[in-house]
Amino acid sequence: MAASAADAQRRAFHERAMMPIKWQPVPWKRFPSDGIFGHQKDWFVSAEVEFIASSGGEDLLLIENVWFGWPDPPQWGLASRPSGRSDLKWERWGNFADLPTAWQVPDHPRR
Repeated sequence: MAASAADAQRRAFHERAMMPIKWQPVPWKRFPSDGIFGHQKDWFVSAEVEFIASSGGEDLLLIENVWFGWPDPPQWGLASRPSGRSDLKWERWGNFADLPTAWQVPDHPRR
C-alpha cells in the first residue's frame, strides 16, 4: 500500500474510532433469513465479522481475526460502507490491537 493510501486509511479509521458507536454482536443463533447488510450467515463467518453497527450514515463491521498477533495482523479489523448500499463494496480501515474507548462493544463468547 502506498504511503498516501495508508495515511488515508489511518485517517478514516481514526474518524470512526472517535464516533460513539454502539456495536451489536452478530446474532448467530437467530441470524435473519434475509441476511444482514445484504449478506448471509456464511459470508459473515468467512469474513470473521463478530459485531455490526449502523452509525453516521454507514453500516459497519467489526472483525475479530481468529489468528492475530505477530506475524498475523492485530486482533481487530474495521470495514464500512454507506448505509443501505449493498451494491457497494466494503471499505477496510485496517487492523488494530485495542478497541477505541468511544466504542461500546459487549463481551461475547466466540461462536
